[in-house]
Amino acid sequence: MERHPLTPMTDPNLVRVLQSQTAVPVVLLPLDVLTADPAGTLALLAPKAPHARRHVIADAVTVADLDRVAAAAGRDHVLMAGGAAFGAAWARALGAGGSPSPVSINAFAAEPGVVLVGSASATTTRQVAAFETDHRVRRLTVDELEAPGAAAAQLAAWAQAELAHGPVLVAADTSAAGIAATRERFGREAASERIEHTLGLTAANLLECGVRRFVVAGGETSGAVAAALGIRAVGIGPSIATGVPWTVSSDPHVAIAFKSGNFGSDDFFMEALSGVGDEVTAS
Repeated sequence: MERHPLTPMTDPNLVRVLQSQTAVPVVLLPLDVLTADPAGTLALLAPKAPHARRHVIADAVTVADLDRVAAAAGRDHVLMAGGAAFGAAWARALGAGGSPSPVSINAFAAEPGVVLVGSASATTTRQVAAFETDHRVRRLTVDELEAPGAAAAQLAAWAQAELAHGPVLVAADTSAAGIAATRERFGREAASERIEHTLGLTAANLLECGVRRFVVAGGETSGAVAAALGIRAVGIGPSIATGVPWTVSSDPHVAIAFKSGNFGSDDFFMEALSGVGDEVTAS
């Protein structure tokens, strides 16, 4: 992430990174406290503890560490965040009993699939290249980003026409030259925002055209697409790769997979679109 072309992570200290974004103190829960001092952990994390802190970043090395964090935090936090493994720990801490009612996703198996890529990570770049060996790919140009609405309409029309021949992929131009040209035209932050906005609008146009199956690569892009489609809740379905499941939204009724840039094997997009599995297993 240090050399990510759009969102470089130039400081490895997450406490400092978060502290730069808020006036509220950000504290670290060190591993030695987490593993050897349950009372100290509770003092920092339990929402109703006298000395609880509002923003805490916890060290963790093992699954057991994640379970300690989740258990100490309780059920009353407004926001808990972490990687896929922490999501599992948080679910265990919540103690959700019983089996959720499965929601069939077989109805999406024959749906055409569209991949939308805003990530410029090395992993996603390899995934796009692998997909392009057998499928059509369309990349956004700098000029198209001048008018996101018009570009989204053109991209959706292209994808709609090509879907008769199989899945398609629409991506930002993440080549070194493409990134440099986009930054020069719009600036670093504005360039990312235009890409995300354009891909979100493209998804909305495709939904209007009847597309009901999407794969989205990139954290910020995933958020933009979810917002553009009006997705507010999903059922969690079969896993495509670690931390990346198919999900199903009831309103609108779509099957959609959101992935961070660095997740998945090189064949991720083909694996995702080769089938959508049988049942949603949790929500």
